[in-house]
Amino acid sequence: MNPPERIRPTASRRRRRMIIEDDDEGHNDQGDPSTVHEENVVHEHMVHEQVDVHEQEEAAPAHGESIWRRNMMELRDLVSSHGILKDLMICMSLHDTVIMFQLNYGLASLKMIDNNLISAFVERLYSETSSFHMPFGEMTITLDDVVNLLGLPIRGEFYSPPDVDRVTEVFRRQCAAERFDCAARAYLLNLVGSTIFADKSHTLVDAKYLLLFRYLDGIDKYAWGTAALVVFYDYLSDVCYCDTKQLGGYMTLLQCWIYEYFPNICNRGDQGADVECFARMNRWCYKQGKHKVHEYRSIIDALTPADVIWRPWENHRGVIPFDDITLYTGHIRLCSTVVKYLPERCLRQFGYIQYIPSPPLPDPARLFDVDVEWLRYVTPVTELFHKLRPATYPSECEDGYLEWFYQVSHPLLV
Repeated sequence: MNPPERIRPTASRRRRRMIIEDDDEGHNDQGDPSTVHEENVVHEHMVHEQVDVHEQEEAAPAHGESIWRRNMMELRDLVSSHGILKDLMICMSLHDTVIMFQLNYGLASLKMIDNNLISAFVERLYSETSSFHMPFGEMTITLDDVVNLLGLPIRGEFYSPPDVDRVTEVFRRQCAAERFDCAARAYLLNLVGSTIFADKSHTLVDAKYLLLFRYLDGIDKYAWGTAALVVFYDYLSDVCYCDTKQLGGYMTLLQCWIYEYFPNICNRGDQGADVECFARMNRWCYKQGKHKVHEYRSIIDALTPADVIWRPWENHRGVIPFDDITLYTGHIRLCSTVVKYLPERCLRQFGYIQYIPSPPLPDPARLFDVDVEWLRYVTPVTELFHKLRPATYPSECEDGYLEWFYQVSHPLLV
């Protein structure tokens, strides 16, 4: 039987990658993870969300969403039909079992994505600052937003891969052989490959992520929420290029973030989820969008600070307390993909007065430098705390900030 023909992505797989120099201690990159080789991908119906960021005018289903749901349902049905749930759990420590269920519980997707709304937001992204430029200043998806929406841990190690069959077939085969640890890996790879690590290909997931689940009793050591944000920011940076026609990444994260911060900008389905729900994204469901892209542009241009819920997680702190690592300023990474994380530019989302921020950080020379920055996060957080002043009202900024912002940015698009 001939091997299945590779389905090539319909948009450029161009990624902006940093050139990482080998350091003298042996901390070097082990291959460009943006390169997807025939033998290094899992061919499966892991169809991801796709957004035409320039041309699409109608709200539509998250592309591949129904196929992804069927795929996940099939795997879950297989788990039930084989009666192996307890066996899967035996393979993991109690703590890592909790992590697995956190991934499973938080990593869902909206049935539909409002492509016009997403397009109107992503065209405001500045990749140099990893932030959206709104009429009243900068806003971004912070690590605090990720941990509250997805319930994923944001502390831990960055993942570097050393450098596969159909996932469902792998799952069936390993279950038949009673190799439940391998079945669990196939399940988890399918889960993250369809959500936080979703790409533009709609059918492929890079097998480098399989190594994340090599040791099931150690998956809690990785900063999953941070990795999700790296992938998301990296795909958003593509929008800065005029030839970009599709957007990869976990668009449910962005749409739920919009729902939380901008309650009146669009229709949103509030399911009234219990505030004790670990992942807040489970609160939301899609409601039919009613605006075209150009209409959303005008709506966003007309937004004022009073239209924003600046601190949506205050009633969620009993479930997920504030973590000061979310104020870390520097770089975060997944494999060799490195993005800037600059909460200093969006302090109002943390309850502080926004001041004129420092220029964006230069790119680091080595991956090892990024890891060292992250491990020493206390230093930049402490330095930032010395500059912070609590806001007396939610959107407070220092004198001169808005004048400076309008000089360096073009936040009005219409």
